[in-house]
Amino acid sequence: MGVWTSAPDIGAFNGTPYLLDYTGGLLSVSRTDSQNFTLHSFDMALGWYSSSPTANVDVTYYLAGGGTSLQTLPLTLAYQTFSPELSLSQVTFDLSTGGLGGYISLDNLNVDGAAPVPEPETYALMLAGLALVGTVARRRSR
Repeated sequence: MGVWTSAPDIGAFNGTPYLLDYTGGLLSVSRTDSQNFTLHSFDMALGWYSSSPTANVDVTYYLAGGGTSLQTLPLTLAYQTFSPELSLSQVTFDLSTGGLGGYISLDNLNVDGAAPVPEPETYALMLAGLALVGTVARRRSR
């Protein structure tokens, strides 16, 4: 696997550095501290060495709550954005399936490791519930 800073302006080259991996292997992404993360989106395309105009890549999402989810992504020579929006412990790109016939390009991994911030509606609903429980408790004590 490599990071390309310049390559022929053909295929998936987008003018910026990107990850490139070859067919026949697994590319896994996880946090070094083994904590969960949210994968918002990533860009993927067939690399400029590809011998085929289309191919598929199998992506396995290892869900933070346990279990896995498999998705087969169709790729072309143009970057596409995929937006799983999942909380994960790991994601694996299987480059040995789908007739790749060359390399894939992976760019713009948009991940977030922080816990989600509750929306204001969540706090309002919680306060309303506490007020209701308090009112019921006060009436029962009389």
